[in-house]
Amino acid sequence: LIAAHALMLSPAALLERLRDRRIDLLGQSGDDLPADQRTLTAALQRSYSLLTTEEQRLFRTLGVFAGSVGVDALEWFGFDLRTVQALANKSLLRLESAGSTRRAVLLETVRDYALLRLHEAGEAAAAEHGRLAWCVMLAERAEPMLHSAAQTSWLQRLESDRYNFYAALRTALDTGSVADAVRICVALRHFWVARNHVAEIAAWLGAIHRAAEQVDLEEQLWVRLLNCEGTIAFYRAEYAAASVHFAAALARAEAIGDLGRLATELLSI
Repeated sequence: LIAAHALMLSPAALLERLRDRRIDLLGQSGDDLPADQRTLTAALQRSYSLLTTEEQRLFRTLGVFAGSVGVDALEWFGFDLRTVQALANKSLLRLESAGSTRRAVLLETVRDYALLRLHEAGEAAAAEHGRLAWCVMLAERAEPMLHSAAQTSWLQRLESDRYNFYAALRTALDTGSVADAVRICVALRHFWVARNHVAEIAAWLGAIHRAAEQVDLEEQLWVRLLNCEGTIAFYRAEYAAASVHFAAALARAEAIGDLGRLATELLSI
């Protein structure tokens, strides 16, 4: 579809148009082609219509994940591995190895189409909520492993899902699920530092802190949030800010008599 326009537009112009109108831009008007092969939308629509009901549901759900998603996550969502393989066999997703796991990858144009179908089906909110719950589970499962002999493989695993975590944080803030956003950030504190994502997560922490001030966040989570903010500030060489956050965490921990939690948090930096 792209090559057909190469004589009329430069590669830079083609790329710009593809970015602007990703799915519907490119097509061939030749009468010698079947209707379902003249545009990308028509081709995807044809492929989608041939899927089983469960394959269609999986395809729509895949649209909510940024970049890629582990096959184990799809099992957590309740999908059978045979359904995942069926979409791979039909070239609607690609299965790639990432360490000891396999990940499902959609081309961005295909993901755009999957998102359209997800919204049309009225399933977007449920899928985003499910992604948030899964990210909380994965982050808290990973937390103790990041201080174990398995930390290298877990750091690699979490890196593959970094943009899914960011998307989950956005969902949490948009829906008022501030506690879930805090749980993700604090559980992955060592990951942000070890993989040098401190600048990225610092912006999220600022937004989460402001949101937490508007809700009734548990004091234990406040202690962990403030300590996480202090850790990130420290590794950004913002020592004055780090001191403020650590002092605030200490004060809250003292107020609820949870110095053991604070000691654990500080020792794990």
